[in-house]
Amino acid sequence: MNRPVAAIEIGSGALKIVVADDSGIKRHRITTDLISVLDGGSLPPDAKGRLSAKLDEAARLVENIAPARRRVVATHALRAGPAGDGASNLAELVASAFGVEMELLSEEREAELAYRAIEVDPSPVMIDIGYGSTELAVRLSDGTLESISVPIGAATITDQYLSSDPPRAAELSAALSVIELYLDDIARERPRLVSGILDGQIVGLGAIRFIAEVELGAASGDDIDGYRLEWAAAEELFRAVATEARIDRSANPGLNAEHVDLIVGALCVLLEFMRRFGVDQVVVSVRGVVDGVVAEMVSGEQGTRQEQA
Repeated sequence: MNRPVAAIEIGSGALKIVVADDSGIKRHRITTDLISVLDGGSLPPDAKGRLSAKLDEAARLVENIAPARRRVVATHALRAGPAGDGASNLAELVASAFGVEMELLSEEREAELAYRAIEVDPSPVMIDIGYGSTELAVRLSDGTLESISVPIGAATITDQYLSSDPPRAAELSAALSVIELYLDDIARERPRLVSGILDGQIVGLGAIRFIAEVELGAASGDDIDGYRLEWAAAEELFRAVATEARIDRSANPGLNAEHVDLIVGALCVLLEFMRRFGVDQVVVSVRGVVDGVVAEMVSGEQGTRQEQA
């Protein structure tokens, strides 16, 4: 690989950029909060301008790297909204900024790519808590990938249930109950996935990274990769931040300003998952969907997939 390859993920809360070259992997993140501006599939004019500026910022970064190939993928925020002007406008903005078409990932492809980013032997179980959704996946003994995506992300839980500052006990109870219902459905409908959860190592992506940074009390960058977040520590952290006012929560040295409003919702999802399936610890990964896209590009799988589509 003489020239780098670049992948850009348009997620619910940020543009994530991963570049791979002979020297290794480099990651960049540009906050967008797309989940709040893409309301019901529409993209308001003022939001379109802000998003266009963010895409141009990312495009300049990519152009400075001069990659041999690039791909742009979109996840929950576009998939959850109805097809309409919002999706069309965003696709046009992406094509203008990056010179390639945006790939809208299905739930299955999103889980597959995230899992590709962390897959090792023996195969772990993945939980990826995003802004708008959470993905679970495991590679079964027959080689198939069992996965599911549920609409219980850090932002969706926060926006729908945790409106008070700090959240009231009744709000926390409602959020945890809804998450429990989704997990009960998974336990009933996906027994092979649950068997993997009960038997395997759990690797956590997405919001689990910033939960671990708060637990450690310091933002640690990629150094947090492989950190083992214990159930007891996550429970203690939840009791602390769920009862704090926002202003007090924001003083935590490990909590990025972008995540101050989302940490309680993210913890609700993680803790209910750990409680429901008896998970003692989660191994933190800094990787994600965009790393899986890069892995495909490096291995040359993209062309094969496009031919099969």
